[in-house]
Amino acid sequence: MSGFNVHALSGKLCPKAIETLRLRRIQESTLPKGTHQWSSFLTPEELALILERASISVQEMAGFVYNPLTGRWSLSDDVNVNFIAYATKIKTANL
Repeated sequence: MSGFNVHALSGKLCPKAIETLRLRRIQESTLPKGTHQWSSFLTPEELALILERASISVQEMAGFVYNPLTGRWSLSDDVNVNFIAYATKIKTANL
């Protein structure tokens, strides 16, 4: 799963990209209106807590950054703007 962080930095850097993505997805009817609203974004910590409550454990989390010089995206330790997470369901013992 991936998402934009609700951190203030993402609110300043992402609006144009989010609006473009939102309009494209609405036109394609793949995402409901309001999906990419900054006020609905979560921090990585909030997402991890929600998943933990659902017995899902975050195994890895990373940010990703765009290099305009190369036109490529890469993983980063910085999750202040956006992030991607890998999580697995916690196995419970059958009683």
